[in-house]
Amino acid sequence: MRNLYYNIWVDAIVNIKKNPQHKHNWKFYSMFFMTILTSLNLITVLMWLGFLGLKTTSLKINVFPGTMLDSFAMYLIQFALPCFLLNYFFVFYNDKYKKLIKEHTDRKGKLFLIYLFGTIGVFIIPVLFYWWLY
Repeated sequence: MRNLYYNIWVDAIVNIKKNPQHKHNWKFYSMFFMTILTSLNLITVLMWLGFLGLKTTSLKINVFPGTMLDSFAMYLIQFALPCFLLNYFFVFYNDKYKKLIKEHTDRKGKLFLIYLFGTIGVFIIPVLFYWWLY
């Protein structure tokens, strides 16, 4: 499983670095996309656990007027920040990505695209299921 995780990361990094527009900020873009996808996977797992009747806790923030900013702040703190920190320490800390790029093969973006569309597809299924039930 860890090997798949690193293969997806290497595929994303190498292909983002190839784009001349992202030559200087490829770390930001790769971290941004992978953090969003990883947090969507975490949200999907928690939704399925909720459907199965297991109690999951959710952080409630009521700092901003309205609910949009509170929901976004909750997403950042509860999902994006932990995924960002894990991704950073697993991939970028001590320039580990350089070693990973040498060890793992580039799949020319195919593996990252499969992960991207797979994550979005798997996320949409419980959302539709939740919408249909409630």
